[in-house]
Amino acid sequence: MQGEVMVNELKGMRALLQRWDEEDVGDDRIYPVFRGRRGHVNIDGSPDGPSVTFTPGQPQFEEALEPGVRDLVLTLVALGGVTYSSCEGHPGDGPGTTFSGRHVGLLPRGPEQERQLSELISSVLSGLDHSPTVVVELRKEQLRDAEDILYSLDLCFRPTTDDWARYSRALEPAYEAVLDGLRQQLGLLR
Repeated sequence: MQGEVMVNELKGMRALLQRWDEEDVGDDRIYPVFRGRRGHVNIDGSPDGPSVTFTPGQPQFEEALEPGVRDLVLTLVALGGVTYSSCEGHPGDGPGTTFSGRHVGLLPRGPEQERQLSELISSVLSGLDHSPTVVVELRKEQLRDAEDILYSLDLCFRPTTDDWARYSRALEPAYEAVLDGLRQQLGLLR
């Protein structure tokens, strides 16, 4: 794992962990999910729009995943992971603006699962041919909810360039290599 520990906020993270494996989460509310012009999927489709963290038992779970990260999220869930955040990566709003890189955040159910997921993902990443434009890394982060703090594992496709076109060309082969490696691990677990 690389980098300094970041602190993110996630309201209701303990409730999310408790509800994650339930087939019927008892939440019949339908939340709006829109895809904005830059590809952001959330309540209003804007780059900084509010979002809802769905569980696999909610009918909108797959719909709320951005297409460029959907297969990775579903594979990590099949490996036993609890995802709390994901982004396919998005270009900035014009020249000189920053863009967001692709990532998936996992919330381990405890120290043992954190170790298992970390080892599994790290073994896949160690076998990659890394691009000079995209660095794929697993980072340990902090999630805060009021006074509660838990650690997460964030699988990041970190750009090393400010050029969106260059990043996006290198991103897809890196993404496919990670996805293939995780799917192989899933096949070994079954």
